Amino acid sequence: MGKENCAVPWERGKSKKRVSKKRKNKNVAADSNTIIEYIDEQNLGLEQLFIPDVELELLGDFHIKINGKNLPKTKWGRKPRLLFIMLVLAQGRELTRTFICKQLWPSFERQRAIDNMYSTLTQLTNLLGSKDYIEKNGEYISIKAETFKCDVFDFEALSRKLLTQNLSAKEMLKLFLRLDELYKGDFLETEYKNEYFINQRERYRSIYIDSMISACYKSLELKDSALALWFSRKALEKDSKREDVYYALMCAQISAGQRCSAINTYHRCLDFLRQDLGLDPSMQMQNLYEQLILENPNLKVIDGAVKEKLVVNNKLSE
Repeated sequence: MGKENCAVPWERGKSKKRVSKKRKNKNVAADSNTIIEYIDEQNLGLEQLFIPDVELELLGDFHIKINGKNLPKTKWGRKPRLLFIMLVLAQGRELTRTFICKQLWPSFERQRAIDNMYSTLTQLTNLLGSKDYIEKNGEYISIKAETFKCDVFDFEALSRKLLTQNLSAKEMLKLFLRLDELYKGDFLETEYKNEYFINQRERYRSIYIDSMISACYKSLELKDSALALWFSRKALEKDSKREDVYYALMCAQISAGQRCSAINTYHRCLDFLRQDLGLDPSMQMQNLYEQLILENPNLKVIDGAVKEKLVVNNKLSE
């Protein structure tokens, strides 16, 4: 999904109709593996619901709650779970059968893929316990987005707010901290087979890292070196293969008076760029390093020691 698909703030559905026993029996699977039956088991008050209040957590791993109660992950097969997440991420937009089949059954011929998709939709409907969630319109399939709350929606809405609204540095830092709180882990971190979801994972990780780097610089504007260090290290924890992350960390370290650490960070970046990519650091990175050495000539001794240590480490790792 591109930027145009960013989430809007969550709005809960207002429908609170009573579910009749007849309607329930028609839509609920006989194996007691549905959301509505799970609500019955937990005594959550089925009479209060038309469509249950469903919350999804996708940052870290898949978790689903119905009225605050966890529905065990073991209730879900892999393909129904992935199809469900794909429809939820579309936030009410219609997806074509062709698109869904291409993402979930890429090696199947068309008719076999479509048959598998409808079989999976049936499993998903049984899991949800109601046909009212999913809408089918010929080639198009969608899910009623207003019936779900998802941490990814909140994450995207918050990141968009940080990018588009004119906020003070202090207001932005509060939102950056909230963004970090939401990002409990990579998107569906246990899903390693499906390319569509792997690409989504990379997208959300990039948004998170970009946000942590921006938060680092906002912290430096407020002259809060400790917070700048915290944000830049959070970014480095998630990705040690980005030069801009090392640059942000160096800026924070210099601001905090950690000059030796800044020298070490520069050489870690230099080693990664040359060993992995065959590149030299950017002029911006080199200028920051040279300015540090120029203002602190005694650091040349430490600089030499760090270089020697990296050479030894590289030889040992060969």
